Amino acid sequence: MVTLRTYLLLLGALLAFGACSENVGPTPEGEFRADAYYWQSGSAAAEYLVDRNGNTEHHQLQFTGSSIIDIRYDGSNTILAETTLESGVHNGTLALTGCGMHSLLALPSHLRFKDDIRTQAGPIIHATRWLQFDSQTFIAADGPDLYTYDVSSSTWNENTTAWTSDILEMAVDSGSGGKKLYVATAQDGIFSSLAGETVWTTIPVARGTLMDMAVDMDGVIFAVIDNELMVSRPPYDEWTTFTVASMATDVSCIALERATSAESVLFIGTITNGVGEVLLVTGWPAQLSVNERFKNTRITDISASKYSPYVAVAISDPPELHVSPISIGNWASVPISGSRRLTCVSQSHRSAAVLIGTESGMLRFDGAPSSSSGLLGKHILSVDYGMDGSFYCGTTEGTYRSLDEGRNWSRIDDQGTVVREATGFNLLPESFSLSSTWDAGTLLLQGTGELRLTGRVLSHFDELLLPDNSGSFEDVIVVRYAAEDAGGTVLTGHNSWTIYYARNIGPVYIEEMENGSLIASSTFVQP
Repeated sequence: MVTLRTYLLLLGALLAFGACSENVGPTPEGEFRADAYYWQSGSAAAEYLVDRNGNTEHHQLQFTGSSIIDIRYDGSNTILAETTLESGVHNGTLALTGCGMHSLLALPSHLRFKDDIRTQAGPIIHATRWLQFDSQTFIAADGPDLYTYDVSSSTWNENTTAWTSDILEMAVDSGSGGKKLYVATAQDGIFSSLAGETVWTTIPVARGTLMDMAVDMDGVIFAVIDNELMVSRPPYDEWTTFTVASMATDVSCIALERATSAESVLFIGTITNGVGEVLLVTGWPAQLSVNERFKNTRITDISASKYSPYVAVAISDPPELHVSPISIGNWASVPISGSRRLTCVSQSHRSAAVLIGTESGMLRFDGAPSSSSGLLGKHILSVDYGMDGSFYCGTTEGTYRSLDEGRNWSRIDDQGTVVREATGFNLLPESFSLSSTWDAGTLLLQGTGELRLTGRVLSHFDELLLPDNSGSFEDVIVVRYAAEDAGGTVLTGHNSWTIYYARNIGPVYIEEMENGSLIASSTFVQP
């Protein structure tokens, strides 16, 4: 197959004798503007045909804001594949990300673009909920935002989410289908995602206001909805009222602790009916205990841990701490001096220390009367104990960590956040000339390292006539994207791409090369 560059050489000879079209003027000097040679704003759609090894592929591009949907059709106009591309500016260069095997600027299966991973000044995080995901990872919620905290590196990573309302609670389940994260939100329902993935699945929630959530083994969800305890089991096609009727209503909060591979204990805090504890076997109630000593006292938070001297601790309004040293039915109450409102509670795994958050600082109980435990004057939003032996705390000012059972605290947010950003082809700098070169992106070669692409302006044509009478264009820039040596020669054994950009139109023709040979050409269909 003759490449368009060879074709243009032949065409140039004909033009010299006036056989085709006349020259529209001298080659422009100085700088070109990228926005003059890219798809114009307001473009709704474009079509292109790919000739690959003698087979023709039909594609349509649909433009919506910065997104471009690349749809591939078969001969009967049936959709074979859809690829979402993103067009935008990356470090001052027009970039196109998301290219795959069946899209514009097709990438073979052994190539993908390297993500841009960097650490930037971390955000101020007001952690309202904590979840220990594994031994080195905490997940924290701040309003609707979800962050991952790496304990070993003390860095934060903001996660992709699918909701807009505040996060109420989080849970993790390590069932047969892999470790899964569950997130309950104030208005958007419950979502789940497998570990390491960014795709969220919506779990339908019964009507009403979602207030709290806990997840038992194999994904059994317990949720407080309008102060009623509800249950849903995979595939989550219905919600039912908790079968223990005496503990199904008047519920304020819940906590669940797994005791064995088949047994769990569900702690149920109520508004006026005390505290309930239900032994669950494979997610079903097997034994019930109700402590009614707390009647007419609203339980506002419960924390459970089989590793602590106190298997469960709870706080209530009016302010009081309740601790349970035995798993079923035995509680003791501890008065809290003062009138400040209690906000959260958690217990240590290695001592009898219990930390209680208030609207004006942290309190500590370790068998003696409660006393101040730092963060004086700060509104405590959350507290949790980690596998690393540290307490973690969120406040309205930021997030803290204590290595000594709550005696001293150090700030851990506003330090540094790891940001991962997808990259792609860096197509055109904002301005360029006939001699311009630039970093066009870095490809990862499966198992063999990296391949850095160079964008290079090869030439400018006053007039371009495409093969097979596919169109005639004025003022065309030709740009190659390839791995080059220091002298600008294309490295053998790799893929490269050449795009022909027409002024005020955008790409009109693309060549895909492999090891110096043309393997595909794409021609844009003009209206």
